[in-house]
Parts: sequence; C-alpha cells; structure tokens
Amino acid sequence: MDKLSFEKELINTFISETKEMLDETEAIFMQLEKNPQDFSHMDKLLRFLHTIKGSAGVVGIDGIVKFTHVFETLLIEIKNKKIELSQGILDTLLNGNDNLKQAINGIDKDINFELKFLHEPLTKIGNILHSKNLKLEENTKTFQEEVKKVKGNVLVIDDENEIAEFIKQVIEKENYFVVTKENGFEALEYLKQNEIDVIFTDLKMPKMDGFVFTEHLREINLYIPVILVSGNLDLDYAKNFLRLGVTDFIEKPFKFLDILLVLEKAMKTRNMWKELLKISKACFKTFVYVQKLDTLLNSSENNNQYLTDRQILQQCLDEIKSATTKLLNFEKEK
Repeated sequence: MDKLSFEKELINTFISETKEMLDETEAIFMQLEKNPQDFSHMDKLLRFLHTIKGSAGVVGIDGIVKFTHVFETLLIEIKNKKIELSQGILDTLLNGNDNLKQAINGIDKDINFELKFLHEPLTKIGNILHSKNLKLEENTKTFQEEVKKVKGNVLVIDDENEIAEFIKQVIEKENYFVVTKENGFEALEYLKQNEIDVIFTDLKMPKMDGFVFTEHLREINLYIPVILVSGNLDLDYAKNFLRLGVTDFIEKPFKFLDILLVLEKAMKTRNMWKELLKISKACFKTFVYVQKLDTLLNSSENNNQYLTDRQILQQCLDEIKSATTKLLNFEKEK
C-alpha cells in the first residue's frame, strides 16, 4: 500500500468511525436532556470525544482537534459539578454535537472543507467557561490528570512503517509509551533489555513472521499480552496463535476505536498477571517466614528477630490481601 492510498484510507476510516460515535454521543445528550441528573454515561461520552480528538490529530484535521478539546473541557467541568447542567448548557452541548456532525459531513464531501463556522460555537463555549472563571489551560491539566500520564509500555511490530506509525499515534494519544520495530528479530532484542506491557505484531513480515516471533517470545515470557494484526487471517493460523496465548486479533483496515478497545482489554490481562505474580511471590515469602517463626516460637531466644519476622509476615499478608482484592475487582469488570 503506497503512502497516498494509506492516507486516503485513514481519512475514510476516521470519517466513518466519527459519524458512528457522534450518533452515540447525540443519543447520550438527548438522554441527559430527559434526565439531567443521570451522569452514568458521562465517562463514555468523554471517551468518545477524546477518541475523536485523538483521531483528528492523527489525520491532521486541527479544526476538529481544537473544537473537541474545548467541547470535552466543558463536559469535564459539568461532570465535576463546576458548571450546572441547565437547559441552556444542554442546548449548547446538542448544538456542539450538531456542529461536529456538520464538520464531518463537509470533510466527507471535500477534504479541504472550511471549518470557519466552528468559530462561533467555540467562542460560545469559551464564554461559558470564562463566566465561571475557568481557564482552558487549567482544564487541560485536569483532563490529563483524569486519564493519567503513562498507562503502559506498548511495542508495535510491523514492516510497513505507515501502519506502525498510525497505530503508534493512536495509542500515544491515550498516554501510552510506544516503541515500533520492523521485524521480530529487532523486537526480541529490544525485549531483552526493556519491559513491555502489550505487543501488537503483524502476521506477515520478512525475516521473522508474527507466528514465529510469538513462539520465541513465549520461550522467554509467558505473560505479555500479544495482539495479532492481520489483513486476512486463516482459521488454522488463528487456532495456532490461540495456543500460544495470543490475547486478541485486529484486522486491517483498522478502526481507531477497535485498536483502543483491544489495548484496554490486553492491559487488564497484563495487570491481572502482575497481581497473580505478586501473590505467588508473597505466598512463597510467607511460607519461608512461617517456617522461621515456627522455629522461633520453640525458642526463648532471639526475641528481637522474632518481632522483625512477624512484621515481615504481616507485610506479606497485607500484600496478598491487596492483590487478591484487585483480582476480584478485575473479575467484576469483565
């Protein structure tokens, strides 16, 4: 796929996905209009707008980036109850959604569609924030705190540079640290010295394909979630990958939201494995110290050592309790 074709496909994917998301955001806004006290879908709403903003940044449509940034800033202040959700504010939200739809429909017809009409609603939202003494720069920081700084380390392996960079940009917008490699050999060398939470790997690559790479990976690490990227995945290949513990599959051409959904799912798996490993280590340490305590209890000497070992035992038990609680929470989220 040449660069021009890839960029065109990227724009088309952005437009089609954004239209779908804006239909969902409109439904949520209309639900809010019926019940202004129901904020149960506010996080979902913010995720959609944040995805649209990030995707617009990836394809280089700065007008959409700026508008969605200000739009989500208003929503964050409503969520934090710094701005009351009055009928006037609801009208502004619905109009903002309509403005975004108009912009996307215009870009769909002409990539050079003028977005000057967004200036008026931008000014209106800015005036609302200003009237509440809220500055946009401060709200940017608030949003970064909500989504956290770095969520994890991701490795993307693909010999097609445009595809690897596209996946990287989409993921980086969600505050992940991303490294790209052209083949499995480079990736395995990198993994010897660096810690990675999730791996995206292409199936067909020169030197070492995705299947062989995953086989070698499992010889050195059983726990890193692997997401297979493929344009045409054979059923037998899929079965073989599942035996190697592949977490998920994603097909070309990509959808922005699909990439983020499989990544979120893989990170949950990674976090669960980390807690399980923590429990295993804590259980082993507990076993060792219980044996030591058993010996100490039968001796009237070494009272100071006995107290120290009891403290270590308590730390182990606290660690088991904390990790077990997290695992139960992971189970509830499924």
